[in-house]
Amino acid sequence: MSTFTRRTFALLTLAAGSAAVVGCSSGATAGGSADAAGTPAGTGYPMTFDHAFGRTELTAVPRRVVALGVNDGDALLALGSVPVGNTGYTFYADGFGPWAKPYLKGAELTLIESDSEPKLEQIASLRPDLISALNAGIDQAAYDKLAKIAPTLARPADVATYAVPSSQQLDLLGRALDKSSRAADLTAGQQKLIKETVASHPRLKGRTGVVILPYDGQYAAYLPRDPRGAFLAALGIQLPKKVADLDDGKSFFTPISAEQVPLLDGDLLVVIGAEDKSEFTKASSLFRRLKSKIVFADTDQRGAISYNSVLSIPYAITSLVPKIDKAIGS
Repeated sequence: MSTFTRRTFALLTLAAGSAAVVGCSSGATAGGSADAAGTPAGTGYPMTFDHAFGRTELTAVPRRVVALGVNDGDALLALGSVPVGNTGYTFYADGFGPWAKPYLKGAELTLIESDSEPKLEQIASLRPDLISALNAGIDQAAYDKLAKIAPTLARPADVATYAVPSSQQLDLLGRALDKSSRAADLTAGQQKLIKETVASHPRLKGRTGVVILPYDGQYAAYLPRDPRGAFLAALGIQLPKKVADLDDGKSFFTPISAEQVPLLDGDLLVVIGAEDKSEFTKASSLFRRLKSKIVFADTDQRGAISYNSVLSIPYAITSLVPKIDKAIGS
């Protein structure tokens, strides 16, 4: 990423410091579970987690969890645990998309200002007994500081930054919260929904397409290891070969210059972050020469595939997939 500024990287990851200090919602308790006497319940503790920055040990069920990963809060909510602090993406002031609102019950939310360079004093003030940084942009130095505040879960060593898939995220947090059975059920339900979606939209399978974000006069083409690219891949939509050939394995996107726009050609372009559609299509006459059908995602559709979480995937399937299917079939 040395050729990109910190501002550009922040734009592409969209990883801003939205966060939440939330109360309890129906079916969820703040930070985890406890028995009637207030003592954390659970089995299998102590347990250890190996990850990119070392090893983390948990000695009891966490009750106060900070969700530092940009979509970790969604997984926690689905598991029945409302985080005491939460980050998120810039296009949601409180870090949560509309799919998460029923779990929050209108609770007042407070910002944790960065997922990659978090304010340690702010996090410490929340008195967490677990920090979930699975899909956070932290490095070793940041992890070491966070781990002094509370046990911190980070991405597995073989997974790129911001690329922990929903199923693995649920598995890890399910173990940590003593809710592995619930996590397995959620993953099975998610896989079933995706399978049914693919079956009911057969013309998507085998098509080529890419999600792109305009920035600084060029375009970020998201790769399958990124949540946005992974969403298309789950539908059976493959990356155009000429874009795939640009993947150096070092990032979650590949930059496409105006001159390289023809490389994007395929069956589909999903454009995010282009509020002015006319300006986008006028930006380069080359887009008019592509055979790709162009689908403009609105803010919530963009959010749903950017989070690509157990809560947001159903929203994306309901809201965005029909637009994609219609475009490809037109």
